[in-house]
Amino acid sequence: NKTPASPGEYGAMQIPAALAAKYLLLGAGSGDFSSAGWNMDESTKAMLTKLASGNGGSGYWGNDVAELCNSDNKVKDFCDLLQSNDALNMAIGTAYLRDCCGSSQGNGDPLMAALYYKQGAPNAQKILAACGYKANEYPSGVSHEEFARKVNQYIKETQHTDFEAYANKVFESVGGIAGLD
Repeated sequence: NKTPASPGEYGAMQIPAALAAKYLLLGAGSGDFSSAGWNMDESTKAMLTKLASGNGGSGYWGNDVAELCNSDNKVKDFCDLLQSNDALNMAIGTAYLRDCCGSSQGNGDPLMAALYYKQGAPNAQKILAACGYKANEYPSGVSHEEFARKVNQYIKETQHTDFEAYANKVFESVGGIAGLD
């Protein structure tokens, strides 16, 4: 699915640039990166570090990536690579999905993992905080349907997208969000 995660996302890449940069620096997708003709030399590492942790430490996301592409040709080439290389996107996406499902983000809960995967960690944490939930921690005593409804209300108000519909499609094999309970 090459639909952008948010209207401000650069082009139609599957994995946002800051996230892809972070995972490449951690070694995910390095074979596909090399196969695409990229070397992990010092200037590439510096560019990836800038994307992943610049902008006050949160990395460059959304419109900030588009602006950075206008001023840095290497960033633009990297973003163009992300848009065109499905194997690289799959390798990085698989590594990210593992983290979304693990203790570092979704803490083993499938619906929390879906939120992190769909929104990206910085945005998911902002959404959880706005809804009164702790990042990375599924709230005790709350059904998945109640959690999804509250999160979806916030997402609809701020992004005009439907997280409940997305999650129900992801989990349709178990009866949607209700099947998670």
